[in-house]
Amino acid sequence: MDYVLLGNNIRKYRKMKNLTQEQLAEKSEISSVFMCQIENANGKPSLETVVNIATSLEVSIDVLVGGVVSNNEIAKYINVPLNNKQLETISKLFSSKTDKEISSILKAIAFLLEN
Repeated sequence: MDYVLLGNNIRKYRKMKNLTQEQLAEKSEISSVFMCQIENANGKPSLETVVNIATSLEVSIDVLVGGVVSNNEIAKYINVPLNNKQLETISKLFSSKTDKEISSILKAIAFLLEN
């Protein structure tokens, strides 16, 4: 498991929910110190902990542990307001694509939405 990616994704979704590390830790039933360690890839959470964090953030586990395209990357190309669920769905589509492929796909989507 890529613990850096996991920590970055947890941080991203925590901030999207306007939660502090302490608030997310409490909801996930872990200490705030351990939450900080997880986000900084200095702690290795159990599967149960990852499930609790995903549940607390209202996202699926694969969003936290898998490679997803950031909402900022999507928004850079698509100038249409999208909600978090739509952004999450688009992000999942790119999990196995290269950066060049992702860029091309996003440009195509943007073109289609503008016309």
